[in-house]
Amino acid sequence: VTHISDAIIMKRIFSVPFERGAVIVATSNRPPEDLYLNGLNRPLFLPFILMLNDFCEVHAIGAEVDYRMISTSDGEDDRVYITPCEDKERQTLERKFAKLTQGRVISGAQIEAQGRKIAVSRCGEASNVAWFTFADLCDKPLGAADYLAVASAFHTVFMTDIPKLTMQERDQVRRFITLIDALYEGHTEFVCVAD
Repeated sequence: VTHISDAIIMKRIFSVPFERGAVIVATSNRPPEDLYLNGLNRPLFLPFILMLNDFCEVHAIGAEVDYRMISTSDGEDDRVYITPCEDKERQTLERKFAKLTQGRVISGAQIEAQGRKIAVSRCGEASNVAWFTFADLCDKPLGAADYLAVASAFHTVFMTDIPKLTMQERDQVRRFITLIDALYEGHTEFVCVAD
């Protein structure tokens, strides 16, 4: 929750299922008490937090090991989230891309979404694998339809140069979230290097 309108609507959305006895399973990067922390007009959001605590059982799933950062024991690097975004990590991403495309890559391809052309930095000549930078897809005015077109065109999307994002980059954050949702919906694998 990053915007007051989202914060206010949350209570209204969840109150009906809770009152009808629905069981809701959700995940969050933060405990309920920290939702919309330091947000504008946060007191308007506090009743939702109280409602969550009344109707939900919160389980902390934190672990000391970040399993996204572990490779398999056979020496093959099977990470899909690689950090930090430095030369060594970019080279790892390049190797993964080369392996999936078998070194047969074309540049300057395009896909179409609702009459708009979306430039594809690189893609496999004989495989549905694409390479984008964060700027290619998240610094441009693209939306869900564009990202769904990417997801339907490629079974694997590689992305590099994902910066540390703050609320100063609100448009890019929303686009990135929409992109990830579209890739998930399209069952498209996402492999990235991020700061």
